[in-house]
Amino acid sequence: GPLVAGLLVYGISCVIPKTYQSRSTIQVERPGSNFTAPVAASLALSADVLRQIAPVAGLDEGLSAEEIYKQLSKRITVSVGKQDKLLTISTQAHTPENAEKLNQALLDTLFPFSKPRGTEKAQLELQLATETKRLQDSTQLEQETSANLASGKSVSEATSRLYGELLAANTTRQRAILEMQRRLDGLDSDDIVQSPTTPEEAIKPKKALLTIGAAVA
Repeated sequence: GPLVAGLLVYGISCVIPKTYQSRSTIQVERPGSNFTAPVAASLALSADVLRQIAPVAGLDEGLSAEEIYKQLSKRITVSVGKQDKLLTISTQAHTPENAEKLNQALLDTLFPFSKPRGTEKAQLELQLATETKRLQDSTQLEQETSANLASGKSVSEATSRLYGELLAANTTRQRAILEMQRRLDGLDSDDIVQSPTTPEEAIKPKKALLTIGAAVA
């Protein structure tokens, strides 16, 4: 009867390979950077990236790029938040550990691609060098002004105002230099909002649903 059928389906589901899903979230967007979240999402499923993580996914290195994409595109999904622009990566495997390992491998492979190249890199390096030199000069002036204020000799309102402006400007410039350096370095672990998870339950097969469906049939 239906109950026996349900139990039979449940038994079959126990031997069907389980699928586990690991998820990670990354903050990709940075001011002034051409490496946006949509670019990262597209790159995550590119032939270059998938070929590098194929061994971690248990695929034969001799497979064609088309075959690797065909198999991994079923196990990897990427999405970009409409509001926060966070990149979410989901990877699937038959064990929790392999699902997490595949997710981490994808992150490790994707991150180097976020480093600027060519003209963008050259311009950023020049801008960084220029701002660093300006900070050095401005810091020296700040120190000289501070010493003048500390001496108490003929301190004017203009000198006090200059010191305050120098402090604010140098703080802003330090932040800008740090951001430029981070853009040159590309994405790293500091940009990971959620590290690859180790799933506790399989996402399929759904034993309960299979059993109920068979019992109702």
